[in-house]
Amino acid sequence: MEACFVIRLPASQHHDIFSGRPHHVSGMAPTKIKNCALHEGEFGKKGSIVIWDYVHGIFLYTIHQKIIFICIS
Repeated sequence: MEACFVIRLPASQHHDIFSGRPHHVSGMAPTKIKNCALHEGEFGKKGSIVIWDYVHGIFLYTIHQKIIFICIS
């Protein structure tokens, strides 16, 4: 999935939202991301499965994202 939208946040907050609270992204880009829900595991944990509902053109799509690697530096 690829989308372009501007998020004006410091890098640390950007990482925090996408890794630990991805369900907040739908509030930041409601025309592109319709929903983000946890299917299995915990947000920000290896092995978790997150379901994304997003709009591309006029169509609504759903994808399942499995977290396979987390880089903490």
